[in-house]
Parts: sequence; C-alpha cells; structure tokens
Amino acid sequence: MLSLSRLEAGELRLEREPFELRAYLADESKLLEALAAEQGLALTLTVDPAVPEWVEGDAVRFGQVLYNLANNAIKFTEQGSVTITVAPADGDDRLLVAVTDTGPGISETDQQRIFRAFTQGDDVFRRQEGSGLGLTICKELVRLMGGELGVQSTPGAGATFHFTARLPATEPPADGDAAPAAAPTAKGAATDAPLQVLVAEDEPTNALLIRTLLEQQTCRVTVVEDGEAVVAQWERERPDLLLLDVQMPGMDGCQALGILREREAQRGWSRTPVVMCTAHAVEQVWEDCARQGSDATLTKPLDRDELARVLEWVRRGGTGRG
Repeated sequence: MLSLSRLEAGELRLEREPFELRAYLADESKLLEALAAEQGLALTLTVDPAVPEWVEGDAVRFGQVLYNLANNAIKFTEQGSVTITVAPADGDDRLLVAVTDTGPGISETDQQRIFRAFTQGDDVFRRQEGSGLGLTICKELVRLMGGELGVQSTPGAGATFHFTARLPATEPPADGDAAPAAAPTAKGAATDAPLQVLVAEDEPTNALLIRTLLEQQTCRVTVVEDGEAVVAQWERERPDLLLLDVQMPGMDGCQALGILREREAQRGWSRTPVVMCTAHAVEQVWEDCARQGSDATLTKPLDRDELARVLEWVRRGGTGRG
C-alpha cells in the first residue's frame, strides 16, 4: 500500500544507471529456478541475441516487475513450466519481457480486473495469499519505465504476462565511476572465510530467496521463523551477521534485537552486526530499529548489490563472535 501510495502521488522516481542486463537476468533466473523447483516446475530463460549486454535504467524496479510476474506464474501453476523471454520490442530502446506459464489460465472477465488495486481473479486466484496490489504496482512501475503491461490467456491453456520497458543500450561504467551505496562502516582486516549468517524470516518464499542470495555469496546460512528462535539460535551460534525481519509472529524483530543487545552488554560479548529487513521503507521504521541497536536497514525484496555491500562490510571486520 505504501508503494502504491507513493506511485499515485508521483513521489517515486526511477534511477537511470548502467547495469549489466544479461548478467542480471541470469542471476534472477537462478533465484526463480529455485522457487519453481520447490513447486516441481521447470523454469527457463531465453534472451534474444539482439538484447544488449549493458543498459541504462532502474535495475531494482525492473527486477521487481519481473520477479512479481514470474513468482505469480510459479504460484498459480500446479504442473508444467514457466518460461521467461526477453527480446527487443518495436519502439525506441524498448525491450519486451514475457512470462508464460502452463497454469489454469485467466478468464476474459478477470483479465480486465486483475490490474485494479485490491482485486484478484476467480476462486483459483483467491485461494492464494495476497493483497491484490502486486499487479497494480507493476503496471505503474512499467508505466514509469515508458512501457505497458498486459496479459494474454485462455482458460485452461495457461497465461502470458508481458511488459515493455525503455532500457537504452549503454557502455559499461569505467572502473571506479559507480559510487557504492552507503553501508555501515567498520574497522578490521578483510577475510575470505565463509560468513555465518543467521536469518530471521517467517515467510517461506522470502526465506528461500534470502538463503539463495547468501549462499551465492558463499555464506553459511541458518533460518529461523520468530523472535524467540532468533535469540536462542544467536546464543548458540554467535553468527557473523544477523538479518532480522522487523515483523514476525510472537516476539517481533525489534523486541528480539533489544534482548540481544542487552545480553551482549551483560555478558561482555562483542557486538553482532544486525541488519533489519522490512517491506515498509519509511523513516519511522528505520528510527525504531536504530534505537534498538540495528546497524543498518534493508528494504524487502532485498537488493543483491546492497546485500553484497553489507557482507563486504562484515568481512572487513564487523564480525560478531565473542
């Protein structure tokens, strides 16, 4: 709802930065392949040879639309496959992305409804969790990227969601041109040893994605689902880094962090780096987390580059072992 409100108010501005599109698509497909495999589905990515290696645009928002469409396709498909294709589109510097599934399909009536806020399709779709905002947000993001979002489907014969986006080809940035985003600073020597990361996330899909991102960075990962488990596992494991979801059942993330910091002080243990993860990117949430002793806050869905910078900070010396 926060994202939609910002879009409708015209407060959201897209970045215009170079990113390596083909590599980005390959990484995204690996994450989605893991989700598809959990459902017993095959996921394939096909990129037309004419698609440029490097483009200029907002990689995070482009990835948000692609992930949402592919995740929906996986979620609503009981058997078969999901296919992602990327090719040049008719028009100035535009690309066409299509996500095709072998799911139940969408009736003509629902095809007119599903892009409206708080609206889902027929009973097949309403049985899935969700607010009905995802496609509405995607449609607005695509509009900001200079494109259009649509769907083609026949009930019983799957569906294809497709969108265009203006992503002009560009040259890769020269070394040192791209300034890294702000990350916590710490003193210490760098280390190449695998990091031990404790993740607190109660939503299974988010947990799988975060685990995959971390394991791609050669981290050893433990996942727990609530605040009580966070504290207990932290005391046993003393991880190098804790990624802590703000909202969890029972004891929430801020409460767990407060207990953790109190016990560190009581026992004279070194400070565990803690990064709070939240889908609500508002200043009040960040301030509340900082008061409890967080070192940084990341917005979900996690951005691969931001997460990599946090891991690099920990490797430079922000370890949590006492």
